[in-house]
Amino acid sequence: MTRPPLAVVAAIIRNSKDQLLITKRPAHVHLGGMWEFPGGKVDEGENDQQALVREIREETGLDVRVGKLFWQEIAEFPEKTVRLNFYTCNLSREPQTVIPDEIDDYRWVELHELKGFNFPEADKALIERLVNGKRG
Repeated sequence: MTRPPLAVVAAIIRNSKDQLLITKRPAHVHLGGMWEFPGGKVDEGENDQQALVREIREETGLDVRVGKLFWQEIAEFPEKTVRLNFYTCNLSREPQTVIPDEIDDYRWVELHELKGFNFPEADKALIERLVNGKRG
C-alpha cells in the first residue's frame, strides 16, 4: 500500500538587503549537515501557511507573513515521499534577529551565493529558478 506524500513547507525569505535566509540541518536528522530553506512538516489540522509560520518561529525565532506558492517539488526517498511546497515570505518586521533553536547554523546570502552551499536535491530546481531570475 502506498502512503500519501509527507507534506513539507519551506520559506523563501528575503531581508531588506535582498538576501535570502538559509539554514543548516542538524547533523542527527535526515539530510543532516545540508543547507535548506527554513520550514518543516505540516502537522495534522494545519494548512501550509499555519505550518510555515509555526516552523519558522520554532527554528529561527522570526515572525513572517506567508505569500504565494512559488514552487512545488516531489522528492522520493527509500523510506518516504515528500511533497515540498516553497512559499515566498516576508519578515513581519525588520530588523529581527535569528535565534537558531532547531538548526545548526543560518546565513543571509546573496542569490549568486546559493550554489556554493550543499543543498538537498529537492531544493536544486528551486535554486536554478531563483538564480535564473525568477523572483521568489
